[in-house]
Amino acid sequence: TPMHGLDTANMSVAPPFAEAARRILRIPTMRVALAAQTLNFFVLGAAVLWFPTLLQRRYAISESEAGLISGGLLVGAGIIGTLGGGWLADRLMPRIPSARLLVTGLAFIASALLLVLSLGAPSLALCAPIFFLGGICLQAYNGPMSALMQDVVAPELRAVAVAISLIVAHVL
Repeated sequence: TPMHGLDTANMSVAPPFAEAARRILRIPTMRVALAAQTLNFFVLGAAVLWFPTLLQRRYAISESEAGLISGGLLVGAGIIGTLGGGWLADRLMPRIPSARLLVTGLAFIASALLLVLSLGAPSLALCAPIFFLGGICLQAYNGPMSALMQDVVAPELRAVAVAISLIVAHVL
């Protein structure tokens, strides 16, 4: 049986990999999405690497406490942000056709503001919730951005597009 929403009877055969990659990378929205996802990974990587150190130095807590706090905040924010961003974009799509892009862009801006605010917080009690909200916004791009990439790529190229996005974001 055909997959929901996908007309496999009229689907083209996937081209050789090099041609598929060229076709995918010629799509302006895909290039912007790849750049945005890569930049997001840089920020997330920095948060994972440096936030525990910041907590130790600024708030004089142990390494294990800093790891537990930062890990808990990042994992919790990742789950909420990923699910919430996807839900919000889908919820807005009937009224705002560009909702996937809008949710992603606004979430990136909000995350930048919140993460910068968290870094200057005078206490851990203030830093942690602001950082958590910033982490939620940072991860809110996952669902909408993945769906947006699938929207702009021909069905026979979607799996290669996902592979390229993962490789680009993780290698760069």
